[in-house]
Amino acid sequence: MISTVVISKDKPAQLHLLLDSLQKYGSNLFNITVLFEASSEYFLDGYKKTQEHFYRKSKRDHIFPIRWKERNGLNLSLQIIECGMSKGDLICLFNDENILFGYLHPYKLIKKLFDLNSLCCLSLRLGNNTIIQNAHDREDYFVDLPSEGEFLYDSFLAWDATKINPYTNFAIPFSTDGHVYHKNVLFNVLGRVPVEEYESFEHQIQQTLYSGAFENHVPPLMSCLEYSKVIRNSTSKISDKVPNELGVSLETINERYLRDSVIDHSFFNFNVHKPHQDFIVRFIDG
Repeated sequence: MISTVVISKDKPAQLHLLLDSLQKYGSNLFNITVLFEASSEYFLDGYKKTQEHFYRKSKRDHIFPIRWKERNGLNLSLQIIECGMSKGDLICLFNDENILFGYLHPYKLIKKLFDLNSLCCLSLRLGNNTIIQNAHDREDYFVDLPSEGEFLYDSFLAWDATKINPYTNFAIPFSTDGHVYHKNVLFNVLGRVPVEEYESFEHQIQQTLYSGAFENHVPPLMSCLEYSKVIRNSTSKISDKVPNELGVSLETINERYLRDSVIDHSFFNFNVHKPHQDFIVRFIDG
């Protein structure tokens, strides 16, 4: 199994959706620890509901264990390391806006990919289908795609990320959006870069990477699936509610969840062209 850390803040309903999708498509691939933070008792009630749901579910499904750890302190990097110290050489990071929407390769093939190739990461959010970088900018609409690379084991694409435009999707090895790493690589980086909030995770680590601070410590190769299997969804629109300019609030989402409604995975159209989406969500009875 792959040690897996899911980072969540004030989004128990979205977390529930991710965990359901990991159970549906990930089988027994992920050994999960949820690192959660609640800014109020109201959100904490939501997380208690999520914990209870998956506790009851895991009593009937022993191959899907989940550990829970509440955030404390400012150094998120160290807490990720602590949560990822379970057995095995590989670790995967998710956040609570992620959704897995397709079946993944077995552990042995993913482990072989890392054992026989000097990789920085395997991205589950990238693939031949993720061609849009910024849908709101004509000049930056299409992503900078690798012009050369390898197709490994008829399953994975691999390329030199240093030859891609910095801060574009195929040149971002460090992400909490479904990236798998060898623990030695990720822990080395996190031990040097104290990140406080996961919203700044990508930028802060990439900025340090591009400055040359990790020279000879981070392999230049990234890899991904032929087609992406993970998206990040903003969950700011509900099918039966007109949003304001800022979208539907986290409090509104949590209120629906506490009323025994869950986000419907089957409502999404996963014909995706970019890693970040703004899908409308639908709640159904849980």
